[in-house]
Amino acid sequence: SHPYTQALLAASPKPDPEMATERIALKGDIPSPISPPSGCVFRTRCPHAIEACAQTVPPLEEISAGHYSACIRKELLSNTAVARP
Repeated sequence: SHPYTQALLAASPKPDPEMATERIALKGDIPSPISPPSGCVFRTRCPHAIEACAQTVPPLEEISAGHYSACIRKELLSNTAVARP
């Protein structure tokens, strides 16, 4: 459900070329692994980032049975999840 996971899943090749998929093009700066940004390290590329994302490291939380995400914008996670067959 996390925006980064959605982008990774959208970028994976599909075995059926007829299967319609929407690619998610991430914009923004790729964070440095040597000097990661404050707060959520994905916030520099996240389309849903807000100022609070720079202030808080999001805790890993279970959002549904067996599914975890680290995002302070929990209200978006269930609304933007990519459906998987």
